[in-house]
Amino acid sequence: DGRVDPMEAQAWLVGGSYWAKTLPFAPKFTYNYSRFSGDDPATSTFERFDPIAWGNGLDNYWFGANGSYAWLNSNIRAHRFTVDAYASQQDLLQLQFVRTYADQLNSAIQYGQGMRFGGATGGTLLVGVPQAHLSDEIYLQYVHVFSPKLIALGFFSRNLPKAGLNASSAQSLEGWNTVGLGLTAIF
Repeated sequence: DGRVDPMEAQAWLVGGSYWAKTLPFAPKFTYNYSRFSGDDPATSTFERFDPIAWGNGLDNYWFGANGSYAWLNSNIRAHRFTVDAYASQQDLLQLQFVRTYADQLNSAIQYGQGMRFGGATGGTLLVGVPQAHLSDEIYLQYVHVFSPKLIALGFFSRNLPKAGLNASSAQSLEGWNTVGLGLTAIF
């Protein structure tokens, strides 16, 4: 019928790094800020970014080991602080802190998370979160390079729910953890 869907979604990431190679452990400090737009429920235009191709690693478009799967880069804003430290040529430590916010209040996070009944009568279907701060995540990673063809990795991540998640839940929320081990062998 010739109609065009009114869509105006946005996604972007900006950041910067400083590598202090002359300091002990040659730390590299990185900050990124990203935005993946959410839909404004008060407009007829669809503004929520649809992450068809998301990810590409924790140094790019994944925001936290836990958060990257929970939020899937839709209706979020994220601050990410990273410190890489080189204990030796074979040993790398990384610490990340990711603070995540909803881009648009009362709009779906990812694919509908935050849907609940509420309102004055308790019978209204509410979508999204009423407060922006979703979570804080701390991620710690250790990498050991045995050789260019054999690399081991271990990580721990803890995500803490904040005001946005707590306000949209009928029960008390607890943090969630992820632990991972990996071995890469190239033949």
